[in-house]
Amino acid sequence: MTKEGQLIEVGSDLLISGSLSNSLIQETVVTPLTQYQDSLNSHIRKHTTAASKESLEPRPAPWSQLPELPGCWSEDVFFRLQNDPDNTFGTIEDSWKDVLNNPAALTRTETFTKSQIIFKSSQVSNLEESLPSAHLGKPFVCMPITSPQDLRKGEPLLTAIIDGFSVGHTLPRHYQGRLLLSDPFNSISDVISKAQRHFIRLLWLHDGECSLPLVQPSTKGPSFGAAALRGETARAFARRINFHSQDPHLVALDFATPQSDWVAFLKTQEHLLPGISGSCKNLLATLFYSIVEIAKNNPGILDSKALSAGVRDLAKYIIRRAAFERVRIPRNDQIAKEEGLKTRILTLLQTTPKGERSLYRSLAISASDCRRLLLELETEELICRDDSSDRWLLFSPEHRQSALPTS
Repeated sequence: MTKEGQLIEVGSDLLISGSLSNSLIQETVVTPLTQYQDSLNSHIRKHTTAASKESLEPRPAPWSQLPELPGCWSEDVFFRLQNDPDNTFGTIEDSWKDVLNNPAALTRTETFTKSQIIFKSSQVSNLEESLPSAHLGKPFVCMPITSPQDLRKGEPLLTAIIDGFSVGHTLPRHYQGRLLLSDPFNSISDVISKAQRHFIRLLWLHDGECSLPLVQPSTKGPSFGAAALRGETARAFARRINFHSQDPHLVALDFATPQSDWVAFLKTQEHLLPGISGSCKNLLATLFYSIVEIAKNNPGILDSKALSAGVRDLAKYIIRRAAFERVRIPRNDQIAKEEGLKTRILTLLQTTPKGERSLYRSLAISASDCRRLLLELETEELICRDDSSDRWLLFSPEHRQSALPTS
């Protein structure tokens, strides 16, 4: 939350390509989260089993199950609106605003049956069945993809997770979560080269070399180890599962100007990453929030000047690196295509010399593209042109000898 009162939601949908990056994400983020979820589920299973067994035991008539969890004050407002609207606090509109801004408290049943935060599956059908159990309707979905077909098949559901979807016809529940796609075999490269619109809306992190320099801030940035990261991951999970409060966790920062500058920067990258201004507008806020939260429980690692410079440089580098890779993939695909055409030219010339017109008609390419490829092959000394017949033929050592000047 900025000092002006603007709320900026933190969190990003991620696509992680490459085996090394995925291994690190699995080790530092996904595995701890699944362990926390499994631990919580073990307690819930033991509790529900014991409660079910206890309910079957004979009891005196006055005996009853545990009382329901206490409600919240907006439930009282809602009750008054239904039964005694003339006795509400403030106007009717104010009362309805209170109801709309403050959901009813979770029941014990909801607490124990809809407590799932992380969902991990490679099967779209399994995710569709299990997502209605998401805590507060906000699932964190981790899905591995091993081929371009996996991505195309899962796109409708994955898009729904990002945009939100409703379940049920009577009093439907709305679900909207976060998505982590694991792409260890770099299948996204094939998808992007053939259908460029796919999943540009995700923040893309990947393996591989990048010629872009990482700008170093003038002062040393915050530094923390894996233990600090894991500790904050556990606190974030506990904060999410806390059924005593559904209010969002707010951190106040002087962030209006940095956010405005960040959105302006993203707009300069739109031509390289279409949709990036929308999908990554919260990235800078997410990085600031994460480091501030880690610093709260790890004193001494935070320097405000270094934080401001270092985080902004890092955020811009992440986007520029994704843009560089996004542009490089089609370029590599074009290079591979042209190398294939050159191979076909050499194959065609193995039988007999041919003219340019015959070649570009056989290859189904333009005359200008054919001429450019022929000149490249000539520079590489793989073919040469016979001026007398105006035809191209395979290069041989004799041609090199004949090209030498005579004394």
